[in-house]
Amino acid sequence: MEYSVSEMAKLVGVSPRTLRYYEQEEVVTPPVRTYAKYRVYDGNDVAEFTRVRRLTQMGFTLAEIRVITQAPDTQEHARLLQKLKDRLDAQAAEIARQQRLAEEMLAAGKPLDLPPELAEIARRNAELCYWLQDEEREKKQMELVSRFGDAAAAARMDAINDAVESLAGTPDLERLRDVEVRFYALGSDSTEEEIEAVISGYTEVLTVVYTKADPGPRNPALWEAVVDMFNEQQARVMEATVTAVRERLKSSNPPA
Repeated sequence: MEYSVSEMAKLVGVSPRTLRYYEQEEVVTPPVRTYAKYRVYDGNDVAEFTRVRRLTQMGFTLAEIRVITQAPDTQEHARLLQKLKDRLDAQAAEIARQQRLAEEMLAAGKPLDLPPELAEIARRNAELCYWLQDEEREKKQMELVSRFGDAAAAARMDAINDAVESLAGTPDLERLRDVEVRFYALGSDSTEEEIEAVISGYTEVLTVVYTKADPGPRNPALWEAVVDMFNEQQARVMEATVTAVRERLKSSNPPA
């Protein structure tokens, strides 16, 4: 049985333009043409287009589909399938993150726009920590501010900025700069000694900072979001440092 372009498009469930695009991208065999140059399709073409349609619906790119349709190598097919799964897993994780963000903002009744005062506080922090100028870091920080920023958070952030600013011209500021540079350099190849040294350095200098600025109670959702910004080694340093600093502050300020 023969089919015209419009008939084939209707049968497969795509537009005639998409059929021609598949042909152009060489993911299907070019159809027979009539004397008048019209495309004519048969049952084999139906099978080909249906296969391509199914693969695109699964999430394969046309470049990957071209390999699948042109190479019978099942190992290569398996590799591409695993690559697709990894890609879908990453997309699912990102969607889950966006869902959590939407749920948090709905639950807290947060506005979608970022209050100017919070943006100014975040900008001031970036200027104070000039040695960490990084566009990606600043974007992540701004996202945290927009998600968890409220009057109490703004007050704490401002107090921390004041504390950091008060270190200007002191050895503590140099220690903070040095330990933060080493912190952001941590990765999977970092040694135990390097990790412990950063924990120790951070504990010393942040104890000074938080003696001047009360960190307040830990917000579990905020803490989880902050940890997600960093790699495994950095997250470990953060957890150990915060625990150590809070213990020091608690022991130096026992309850009355």
